[in-house]
Amino acid sequence: MYCVRKIVETILNSRLTHWIEKRSTLPHNMFGFRQNTGAIDCVETLVTDIYLAFIREEYIHRHKIRIS
Repeated sequence: MYCVRKIVETILNSRLTHWIEKRSTLPHNMFGFRQNTGAIDCVETLVTDIYLAFIREEYIHRHKIRIS
C-alpha cells in the first residue's frame, strides 16, 4: 500500500508543480520549494534590490521579524 501512495503522491506533485509554473500562480520571489531555485536566488534578489535602491537613492525600510 505504501508504494501506491508514494506513486500517487509523485504524480500529483508533478502535475501540480507543472500547473502552478505554467499559470504563474505563485509570485516570482517564492524560492524554497520550486525547481532550480533556492537560498542563493533569494539572497541574489535581496542584494540586487538593495543595490538598485542605493543607485536610485531610495530608502529600504527595516522590518522587525519575530522568530519563535
